[in-house]
Amino acid sequence: MADILAIHEKSGVALRSLRKLDRLGFLHVDKTKDKIGDSIKLTIKKHSRLNTLQLLHLYQTPKLADKLDLETEVRELGDVNRDAAPWIPVGVRIQSAAGRSADAIATIAEFIRDMLDTLPEGQEVDHAYIGVRLLANVPEEHISDTLKKLRPCMWNVRASEILTGYSRLDKNGASRYFRKIELDL
Repeated sequence: MADILAIHEKSGVALRSLRKLDRLGFLHVDKTKDKIGDSIKLTIKKHSRLNTLQLLHLYQTPKLADKLDLETEVRELGDVNRDAAPWIPVGVRIQSAAGRSADAIATIAEFIRDMLDTLPEGQEVDHAYIGVRLLANVPEEHISDTLKKLRPCMWNVRASEILTGYSRLDKNGASRYFRKIELDL
């Protein structure tokens, strides 16, 4: 039996319709064990950027990255384990920072600033690059709740005075982060 993604690719029927038929019991398909892997395949098919959770999943399952020919994306992430935010002082504060807690925003902004200072000069990174590092040490049982709060957390942290001069908006309106260069005059 085929899975929903394979049926979608062969027939062109919308994934939303196929999922609804499956929920109603009219479609009998193999249940996939790796839902994130399926979402990565679909994202690649649409030629879209991978999100934070997808990049984290690729980093944690190198066999999937090899299978999908995405070694380049994993290589661009660098050494996530070296730069990963510790769960206790930083990771637990993501939800508080999303709620605009000044202390939590400062803690996360300091972590991001220190991480950006290790980047090679001229390298720019996006939210997903930073998000992977913030989520790398989050326990499995907390990943769903923490992921929901990551975007508002990043919006609040980006506005922090600690990160002034570390980011810019590109032509599409996306945030790009980089190492701040101090000029000696």
